Amino acid sequence: MFYLRRVEKASHQEANSTLGKTYIFEHRGTCQDWEIRKENVLDWMSEDAKERTFAIIYDSLGVPTPLFKDATYYVMTENGKTYAKLQ
Repeated sequence: MFYLRRVEKASHQEANSTLGKTYIFEHRGTCQDWEIRKENVLDWMSEDAKERTFAIIYDSLGVPTPLFKDATYYVMTENGKTYAKLQ
């Protein structure tokens, strides 16, 4: 099981959410069709929020979560160890 931990850079608040057994990570710098993804997946967001988004992570059900530049994100395992730092 994987979990997503978000740490806000300004306030240091933490939030955790369940990703499930698998996840997909798409980074704006390496995703070939980022502009299409941004319009289709993030269409409900303001333009400012879209520009602050550096990646999208999908949980095991395919539900997308935008990752913003003003926070630090970690993928954690069920025993609390860091699996990956997303940047």
